[in-house]
Parts: sequence; structure tokens; C-alpha cells
Amino acid sequence: MLSQSQRKNVWILIAVVFLVSIGMSEALIPGHAEYVRVGTANTGDVHVDPTNHGVVAGSSFQALLPTLLGFREVLASLMWIQADDYFHRGEYRPILKMIREIVAIDPHQLDVYATGAWHMAYNFMDKRLIEDGVKFLEDGSRNNDSVYDLWFELGYMHYDKDRDYPKAVDAYRIGATKGRTTGEKVAPSYVRHQLAHAIEKMGDIDGSIVQWEENYRIGKELEKTEGTSMSPAGPNVAASRHNLYITKRRLNERLAAVAEREKRVADAVSDWQRNVDLGEAALKEQPNHTQLMADLETARGQVARLKAGRLLPLQQTDPHFDFTVTRVAPKKLLIEGDAKVLNLSKIRDLQGQGLRDPCRQRLRFQDGELQPRVVRHDREAREVQVDARSRQRSRGNGTQANGDLSSQGGPIRPDPGIQSPGSGGVYPGPLRLERRRPHRPAKSAQDR
Repeated sequence: MLSQSQRKNVWILIAVVFLVSIGMSEALIPGHAEYVRVGTANTGDVHVDPTNHGVVAGSSFQALLPTLLGFREVLASLMWIQADDYFHRGEYRPILKMIREIVAIDPHQLDVYATGAWHMAYNFMDKRLIEDGVKFLEDGSRNNDSVYDLWFELGYMHYDKDRDYPKAVDAYRIGATKGRTTGEKVAPSYVRHQLAHAIEKMGDIDGSIVQWEENYRIGKELEKTEGTSMSPAGPNVAASRHNLYITKRRLNERLAAVAEREKRVADAVSDWQRNVDLGEAALKEQPNHTQLMADLETARGQVARLKAGRLLPLQQTDPHFDFTVTRVAPKKLLIEGDAKVLNLSKIRDLQGQGLRDPCRQRLRFQDGELQPRVVRHDREAREVQVDARSRQRSRGNGTQANGDLSSQGGPIRPDPGIQSPGSGGVYPGPLRLERRRPHRPAKSAQDR
């Protein structure tokens, strides 16, 4: 039996152990103050509130208990090992709950956020979990706002999984301004490169060129201290230079093609001349580069062709329009089908960036067989009419006329619902003949 003084000493020892465990917990925290900046940060479309880190919201007492006892990082790591083992055994059901409890215990487990979101959006094969994966990465990005990692993962999720390129641009743009967990202040080059690709996917080609120019500038600055590394995380100036060149070249080619189709020869020459200048400048930096020399030769040849007045024949784009035609009323056709066209649903409205009109596309459908069919129809209709009249004279009866192109009996009366091809409409089907009594002139009084 413990005496009063001994019991007092035991309680003091328990209190000391509890305080020491709390101190060890704080010492083991992986730089929480470095991950969450003091003050309110507003970056892009994501609002970061330092008063709500998302650590204890919705978490159970079992998840909070290790935090209070001072060994949360150790337990979080063990739980993550267990969750990974569940995945490789094909037991997916417990994983979602476990990864949320893990990040409640330790909100700076970057691998848990990245891999957990990957499981939700990709591995569990359930489209309903894609949005959960996005929100999981958004929480992780806010809880680890000083590093690029989860912002990059969030951008890639939008870029690759749900094809929401404007949101991908926003996430990549934030990530490009963050540092690394190793202490470097500049994000790896692949973050900025993905940003440029996402801007291009969004439809802003000029903005993509500006970003590649910025990537090239940053890469040249980093080469002064890191050398000429071509690794994805290094300066990688070669990748920036190549993508900047190829994006400018393709833009000039497309502008030249549009100008030539619209018979604006001077503008087409100017666009190709820009590629000549671009190729000459690139060869100064990379002499004897085979592809650059071939591109330069092509651009010079196009300039010479246009100046000589040799325009390319106009070629219509084939959208592979697979359709059906249903006659719903006289002179009214219902055309239904699918066409392979550009998907502009994810392109942001660029009116605010100096464009006069938002992105739109026009399709003009033309029946390539219209004229031959009109000529064939007119010829066959005349043949049928002549044949019908000759038969009428020889037989002198009112037999019903039927069939596609053969008839017997009275004169032909076309279906009034068929629009004449000569008036610009499309003849929807075979010639349709109806019975009509032969015309008999009225008998005069003398004949009677």
C-alpha cells in the first residue's frame, strides 16, 4: 500500500511523462509552422485560411488520441504501411477510412495525400470517387501550402483525369511559386512545363508561348548555379527551348494556312516569313541541327511559292459526319448524327484577354454527291416521263404508275412534298410517282 507521499510522487511522475510526451510530439512535428504560412493567403482560386487547417475537422477520437499521446508520426506511418498492404491484397474498403484518419493524425504526410487521391480517382474504378480525390488533394494542398508537391498533383488530376484545364492551370500556377521539401526555393522545372502545356490545352496559345519564354528565362538563371542538367527537376533549358520553338512554329503555320484559305496572300507570306526568322535564330543557338534546317527550308519554300502566286487548292475538312435523314414533314428534314470536331467545352472564355470573340467553331456541311445526283435525277425523270407518255398513247388507259423509275398509264405528277433540287434543296429519296387519270379534253357540241 502506497503512502500519501508515494501516491503524490506517482501523480507527479505521470504528469511529467505526459508533459514530456507533448514536448516530443512538438519536436517531431515536421515543421508545421513552415507548411502553414501566418496570415491569410489568397492564391489563384484557392483561399487559404490559417485558422482552419482541416486537421481535426470530422476526425474521430481514435484518430486524435495519438496526437494527444505524442507519437502521432510513428502511428501514422504504421497505419500507412497497413493501408498499402490492404491495397496490394485487393481489400479496398478499409483504405478510404484509414487515409483520412492518417492525415488527421499527421496532416503533412504528402505521400498519403498523393497516393490516397490516386487510389480514389484511378485505382478504385469508381467515377463517383474522382471528386473525392480532388477534394482530398485540395485539403492536402492547403495543409502543406509552402511546398509545390500537392499543388502539382492537384493540377495533374485536373489535367489528366477530369480534363478541366482552367483548374489545372490554376493549380500548376500556384505550385510553380512554391518551394521544395528539401529547402530549395524554386519548384522543379516540370511544374512550370506542365503549366505551359495546360495553358495550351486550355486554348490560350499566346499565353502558352509567354509561359515557355518564362520557363526558358528561369532555366537559364538556374544553370548558373545548378549546371546544364537536363533532368526533369533540373534547369532543363533544352526542353523549354524546344517547346517554345515548336509552339511558335505551329502557330505561324496555322495562321498562314488560314490566311491562304481566305485568299490573304500577304498575311500568309508574313506568317511563313516569321518561321524563316524563327528558324534562323534557332540555328544560331543550335548550329547544324538537322530538324531546324529542314524546318527552315520548308518555310523558305512556302514563302517562295506564295510570292509566285501558286496557292494550294482549297480542301474541305472531313468531319466524318455519320448521320441519318428523316422526313418529318413536307420540305422539312430531320438530320441526326455525330461529327468529329474540336472539343471546346473545356476552353476558358478568353474575351477578357484581348480577344474580340470567345472561342467558337463553325461547321459547313455540303453534300459532295449533290450535283451528280441532281443531274442523274433530272435525266431519269425525263426518261420516265417520255416512257409514260409513249405508253399512254399506245395503251390509252389509266393504269397506276408506281415503282422508282418505271411507270405505266397517265402522266407523272411528282410528290408535292419533295423539294426541287434545282431550288437548292436536297432530293431525299427515289422518285415517287402517283396515279393520275389521263387528261381528256371536253367534247364540243359538234362532236356530240
